[in-house]
Amino acid sequence: MEDPHHHWINHDGASKDNDGRYGERFAARENMRLNCERVKYIFERFREENGNFKENLVSDAKGMLSLYEASFLGYEGEKILDEAMVFSSFHLRVSLNEGKSSNMLLEQVNHALELPLHHRIQRLEARWYIESYAKRTDSNRLLLEAAKLDFNIVQSTLQNDLQEMSRWWRGMGLASQHSIHL
Repeated sequence: MEDPHHHWINHDGASKDNDGRYGERFAARENMRLNCERVKYIFERFREENGNFKENLVSDAKGMLSLYEASFLGYEGEKILDEAMVFSSFHLRVSLNEGKSSNMLLEQVNHALELPLHHRIQRLEARWYIESYAKRTDSNRLLLEAAKLDFNIVQSTLQNDLQEMSRWWRGMGLASQHSIHL
């Protein structure tokens, strides 16, 4: 009896031996389809019956910022997320020009519009948030000091690791063989 899982059917209908490639691709496509359906369901709550995003969302700058950041987390071609990005970025730019929100929120909006959080380097972003949080009048000073201490400890560890790698690189004689100078 032939194993029914021995062959997979690719998207063109061609049968291939099960080396995992078609099975993995099928699973990835199915996962994308399910995620797209979930995303659509979630974002449909923010739309009117005519398909436009609800205008009352515009007055919530923090919500618009969250919508903008979330719009970058989808897969390419997810129409509803593309529309959410256009809608939210337009209204965030208007918010910046009008200056109706707090300075801290406007700083966050400007920062996000420069480059969304999802596209930033987390370590550098942590430093930006620490500096931004320090400007707030309602900031928790103990929490701020703990964040600074944590950032500095991690930074020191990374610098020590880089020094050790540099010594190893030179010790192996790799520095003289390659044009990278550490």
